[in-house]
Amino acid sequence: MPSTAAGSDVKLTICSGDCDKKIPENEVPGSIAPPVTAYTCAAADYSRNVGDLYVTDRFDLDMNWVLTANKNQFIEVTGNNLDIRRDRISVISCDGTCGVTEPTKALSQFPSIAAHSNHLAANNLIDAAATSDQVAHVQSTSVNDVQFNPPVLRKFCHIGSSLEMQGDIAKDLCQTKCADDSGNKLAKDGCSGFIRGYAAKFVYCPDGSRDDAVVAAKQACAGQISCAGFEFHRSISRVHFNSVEATNKCKAADVGLHSDKAYDYYSINSRGASSQSTSWHTPQAGTDLSKYSYDSKLIFQNYTFPSGGTFKVCGCDSSNQFSDQATFCRTKADYKIEIGKIHVSGVSCLVNQHKFQRGCCQQQVALEGGESSGLRCYSDACPTIPPPTPAAIAQVNQALAAAIQNDVDPQVRSSFCVYTPEEAQTIGVTCALV
Repeated sequence: MPSTAAGSDVKLTICSGDCDKKIPENEVPGSIAPPVTAYTCAAADYSRNVGDLYVTDRFDLDMNWVLTANKNQFIEVTGNNLDIRRDRISVISCDGTCGVTEPTKALSQFPSIAAHSNHLAANNLIDAAATSDQVAHVQSTSVNDVQFNPPVLRKFCHIGSSLEMQGDIAKDLCQTKCADDSGNKLAKDGCSGFIRGYAAKFVYCPDGSRDDAVVAAKQACAGQISCAGFEFHRSISRVHFNSVEATNKCKAADVGLHSDKAYDYYSINSRGASSQSTSWHTPQAGTDLSKYSYDSKLIFQNYTFPSGGTFKVCGCDSSNQFSDQATFCRTKADYKIEIGKIHVSGVSCLVNQHKFQRGCCQQQVALEGGESSGLRCYSDACPTIPPPTPAAIAQVNQALAAAIQNDVDPQVRSSFCVYTPEEAQTIGVTCALV
C-alpha cells in the first residue's frame, strides 16, 4: 500500500477489472477458453468506494482499560503531540463503529455526543468541563484598554451578525424594548431600527444620538470578549454584533466584507495587555503534576459505569479533522479513530484473557485518597511516557488561556467560567454566569 501521511483521511477504492476485455469475442460456449491476458487497472477504473481509512500518529492505538463498576474511574489516553484544548474522546457500545455510533447510554453523565465534546481533559487551569446547561460569557478586565479600528464605511459582515450580548446593552434588544405583546412596534425613542422575525433576536436599538449610540455599542463590545465587532446602521438606531469567529472569517481574503450602503463596520484592533499577574502560567512548586494532562497523556475523569461490560473508546484527532484552530469536535462523525476498549469488571475477571497475560498494564493516576482509577493496558510493551514537567504544564496553561482570552473555543471558555473560582481567575478576564 502506498505510504499515507499521518493526520489524514483516505478513500479506499477497488478495481474489479473489465470482464468484456478479458473474454475473447470468438470464444464458443463450452469450449476450452484460450489463456486470458491479465487486465491492468487504470486510474479511472478505481471508481468504487469501499470505505474510508483514517490515519493518526497522535493516539496510541489498541489500548485497553480495566475499570471497576459503580466507582469514579478515569480514562487515560497516551500518544504524541496531544492537544488538550481540542482532542476529545467518546465512549460507545462494544459492537458500535467509531464515527457512526452514538455514545453509550450506560454513562448517565455523558448521555450525548455534546456531553463528550464538552468534556475537557484534566488540567492545571480548569477544574472540569462545562455542561450544556451551564453557559458563561467572559468580559474584558479593562474596557479602556480596548482599541477599535477606524470604521469601514458602507460594509457589512454577512458571515454571522448574531451574537447575543450581555450587560447594559441587553436592555436595548429591539424585540423586547420596541415591541408589544403582539410583536408590533412601539412608538418609543431609540426604536427606529426595530425589525420583526428571527433576526430581531440579535438586533439592538440603543438610545441617544448616533454618536452616543456608537459609543455605547463600542463599550458593549469591548466589555464582552466574545465580541469582535459590529455593524451600525447609518440612518437609524440599529446595531448587529459579531463574534470573534465571524469577524475572523470576514477579514479573510476569500470572504471579505460585503458592500452595504446602509451600514458602517466597526472592529476591535486590540484588547491591550492585561495588568493581571501571569505567574499562573507555571504551576507552583510542590504541585503534583501527575494528575494533569499534557502532550503525552490526556486524563479524562469522572466515568462511572453502573455495571460490567465492554465498550469502545473513540478519539477525535483535531489535527486530522480540522485545519481551522477555531473548529472543534462536535459530532459523532468527528470521533473516527478507534483507540481501544474498556473492560468494566475488575482485574480478577480478566487475568485469564491471553492479551492481558502477554501485554502490559499500568495503574492510572490515583483518585483522592489513593484509590485506584483503573488500569490502562497495551497489547505489547508499555510505551515510555515522559513525566510531565512544569514547562509542559505551563505550555498547556498558556494554550488554554489563549483560547479563553481570544474566545476561539466556547467549550474551554465556558468551562473556565463555570468551574474556576472567582479568586483564581487571574488570566486577564472575569466571568459572569448567564
